Amino acid sequence: MLGGFCPITPPLPRGRSGKPRVSTAVVETAGPLGNTEGDVMRVSIAAKIMALVIASVVATVAIIQAVAYSSVKDGYEAVTAQAVESYLHVLNRQIESYKEVYADMARTQALRPNVIDGVLAGDTAKLRDLGQTLMAGGKADLVVFANAKADVLARAHNDKAGDNIGNQEGVKRALAGEPCSVFESGNTVRFSIRAYAPIKKDGAVIGVVIVGQDLSNNSTLVDGVKKDLGAEATIFYGDTRVSTSLVVDGKRAVGTALDNKAIVDAVLRQGKTYLGENTLFGRLYRTAYAPLKNDGNIVGMVFIGVDISQVMAARDAIIKQIGLAGLGSLILFAALAWWLSKVLVRPLLACMDFARAVARGETDRALVVSRADETGVLAQALTAMAGDIRCRMDEAAAAKQQAEAEALCAKADRAKADEACRLAETAKMEGMLHAAERIEVVVEAVTNASHQLAAQIEQSTQGAKDQSRQVAEAAGSMEQLNSTVLEVAKNASEAADAAEAARKRAEEGASVVDEVVRGIFQVADQARGLKDDMGALGQKAQNIGAIMEVISDIADQTNLLALNAAIEAARAGDAGRGFAVVADEVRKLAEKTMTATKEVGAAIQGIQDGARRNVAGFDKAVEGVEAATDLARRSGEALTSIVGLVDAVADQVRSIATAAEEQSAAAEEIGRTVDRVSRISGETAQAMGESSAAVDNLAGQAKALQGLVLDMQREGEAKA
Repeated sequence: MLGGFCPITPPLPRGRSGKPRVSTAVVETAGPLGNTEGDVMRVSIAAKIMALVIASVVATVAIIQAVAYSSVKDGYEAVTAQAVESYLHVLNRQIESYKEVYADMARTQALRPNVIDGVLAGDTAKLRDLGQTLMAGGKADLVVFANAKADVLARAHNDKAGDNIGNQEGVKRALAGEPCSVFESGNTVRFSIRAYAPIKKDGAVIGVVIVGQDLSNNSTLVDGVKKDLGAEATIFYGDTRVSTSLVVDGKRAVGTALDNKAIVDAVLRQGKTYLGENTLFGRLYRTAYAPLKNDGNIVGMVFIGVDISQVMAARDAIIKQIGLAGLGSLILFAALAWWLSKVLVRPLLACMDFARAVARGETDRALVVSRADETGVLAQALTAMAGDIRCRMDEAAAAKQQAEAEALCAKADRAKADEACRLAETAKMEGMLHAAERIEVVVEAVTNASHQLAAQIEQSTQGAKDQSRQVAEAAGSMEQLNSTVLEVAKNASEAADAAEAARKRAEEGASVVDEVVRGIFQVADQARGLKDDMGALGQKAQNIGAIMEVISDIADQTNLLALNAAIEAARAGDAGRGFAVVADEVRKLAEKTMTATKEVGAAIQGIQDGARRNVAGFDKAVEGVEAATDLARRSGEALTSIVGLVDAVADQVRSIATAAEEQSAAAEEIGRTVDRVSRISGETAQAMGESSAAVDNLAGQAKALQGLVLDMQREGEAKA
């Protein structure tokens, strides 16, 4: 109860609609902010409103800031990553084009007659002059000539000679006749792109020519990439920079190592392409690293990178502007929240004072709030609530007295019902105990009988299984015996047929031998005629070989003239570019002519050798024909005697086949009998097994019933 029983507050005057009229008078509170408790309430609600508004603004600004940061960051990263990946493809294509150019130059040098002559003669001065002439074209800065032992005969880029370069993989492949283009480290050049081509004379490899570019002392490739793409480029030998466009303290960063272990492991050890950010010499780059491979073996890597420091600064400026705008919005909305809290809290303080007065028992106090919103509705509800409290309290007291009287009557009735239930339960338990004693006797008898029957069935089942197993073994033995007899009969029959066929074949062979003798004489005559034809063919092939030597000399001279023309065109610069293209086509045509001439010459040589071998073979064939004639005659005599022997063998085999067939019929009859006995034994064993399962089930049911009886007895004893 709230302050005891108090007089009921008269209801508020109502209008025509039946709703209480709202007075325009305002409840005055002590002081400008009301009492102390009211101040706490007002400040608490204001704080909540301001906190809610500020939290919403902060969350909104934070979300906008995060989304803007993520969008700008992802946009910049996607653009730079795509650009770097494209630049990496361009750099790789540029390197491959270098390989192709040097491969063409190496093959061309290997075909030049003066190069071949210089290698054969070991003429160092001549080979160095040829290499320097090639380097004067501007594309290659590394030319090496070596003999078949991999000893350097001449270098065009320095005076060193006489050392052995057989440890280079490209040299090994070229000496094996395989041209190749690889990345290689040498004795005088640390790391380079090199093309290797074998120098051949009459089909034999007599040396190697190497053409390439020294990457460790030449920055043409990386500077060209930086000029065309605006990106930094580097070529690594292992993890060390040998050619780079990166400049540190006014010098190229050549000889420095990549200090990012994760990139080194991913590219050099795992053979992967790395795409991501990396800090190089104090600056942040969007980078791409890819492995350099020789036939699958990683020897270094290439780098392409874009400085993203300025891009990051622009991105951070945009994010900062968004943050300042969010801070301004936060201040504006905080001021708005403070003003709203002031307007909403004062009517709520009046409602709070009225509710506390009612709680103290002052139900006749009036509350008037001059607002037409939800706060005014709350004031009306509080006023109506105060008038209804007294009536509801009286009704509650009367209901309590009536409930206490009814509870006393129900308690007496419950005692009588409990006594009746106890007597009924006692009688029920006595009956259950008596029935349980009778069931226990029956269960014990059933259990004993089922155990005895199960033991007997188990013995019978085991005997049936043993019998079935023995019969099955006998059936298997009979089946094997029957199969053996059938196989003997089959083999005997086949042997008889084979003997008969052999006799017929022997007779046919005798007649065939006569025909073979006649055919051999015809072959001898034809062989003599073919011998004469092959001799004439060999003479014609020699005439064609002389003509092809003339064509080869013409092609060699044409190739030399084309090379000289290309050199002169290169010296002429742009004015000779068109003539250089024509000279290059003439050179290629001459090379194809020389190649075709060599192939035709090899084919003619093969024809001549084959003709000589065929003539010698035909001479031997004639001698073989005469020997074959004598052998054929003796074969006919042997076949005649074989026919008689085959007839005797056939008669004996037929007798064996007849006896085997009779044994097979008897074995089949025994096998069928054993199968019937085995089937009956199996059915008996199965029936005994099913009987045993039924008896086990019966024993289990008896055991369960016995357990139920014990439970009933224990329950009865407990309730007795």
